[in-house]
Amino acid sequence: MPKGVWMLQNGKAAVSFHPCGKKGEELCGTLVWGRKDQYPDGQTKDVRNPDPKLRGRELCGAEVVWGLEWEGDGTWSGGRVYDPHSGKTYGARLEILGPERLKVRGYIGIPWIGKTQNWKPAPPDLEVCGG
Repeated sequence: MPKGVWMLQNGKAAVSFHPCGKKGEELCGTLVWGRKDQYPDGQTKDVRNPDPKLRGRELCGAEVVWGLEWEGDGTWSGGRVYDPHSGKTYGARLEILGPERLKVRGYIGIPWIGKTQNWKPAPPDLEVCGG
């Protein structure tokens, strides 16, 4: 399991991973930091969420990765990843490529129709929400 806080490739947000699911055998990720200048008018709520009930929730602390299952050899797959900027949810696959790199792929339908990002550990002095 990826340990610690991971910075998205664009440097605009950071995610912390944790076990989830009924038996704690799945992997989920919570948004724990977001660069302030990316929010229009300081808006930090999940305003683009397709579920109207969730549009008032704070983005920081929101689960944005869920349902990843261990595949073996450093790979988790079969999960979902939520993009709060578009309000869209995609299929997800995560591969641990070492202590300094995660390969995260979001896709529509099938894994080869998507986009891959390389995440790196967040700086140790990053001030995360709720922390």
